[in-house]
Amino acid sequence: MIVTNSVAPVATASAVTFTVNGTQLLANPGFESGDSGAWTWTTNLTSSKANPFRTNATNPHSGVYYTYLGYWDALDTGRTGTLEQAIAVPTGTGTVTLSYWLQQITGQTTKAALDTLTLRILDGSGNTLKTFRTHSNQDVDHLLWVREVFDLSDLKNQTIKVHADWSEAAANMTAWRLDDLALTVDAGGTPPPSLDLNGDGVVSPLDLLTFA
Repeated sequence: MIVTNSVAPVATASAVTFTVNGTQLLANPGFESGDSGAWTWTTNLTSSKANPFRTNATNPHSGVYYTYLGYWDALDTGRTGTLEQAIAVPTGTGTVTLSYWLQQITGQTTKAALDTLTLRILDGSGNTLKTFRTHSNQDVDHLLWVREVFDLSDLKNQTIKVHADWSEAAANMTAWRLDDLALTVDAGGTPPPSLDLNGDGVVSPLDLLTFA
């Protein structure tokens, strides 16, 4: 990597590397492989939009795929669905964290929570271990993409299911876009990215040279 500024002529810097702390446990976490089989899903939707895996350049949080849970244009009423993936959480030190990005679309005009999406953690038999926030058509804070994070460190050495279930009660319904899930194990102790960008062993103004 070549760097320069108005004082120093030209210098060669060592390669800049960044270490991301955390091991992703989910397969197809951003749904970029579409309906690859990593996620299992059910629905009683009868419309052509029953498959939740969508591709669209403008709608995902990132990439081109996302999942679309629910149906908001009132063609199907009283519908439900689920989405889940089974994971073996390893034992050991560090923390286990679940996060996801969520966006809501709704046509409901009532203040009642008629349509809901609940994120849960199930055990291998399908019993609920944890229930996170239940989202509903009342959640105006989810009209834009919102990230939510939960600690699962107490579930180490267990086989769990990351599970979402949704239900719609009436016309003018609600749908949710879900994307970029992450179930990560942070073993701890990984150093942050170094600020010594020129590799001279010290952090100094020389590290602020303009990269060319």
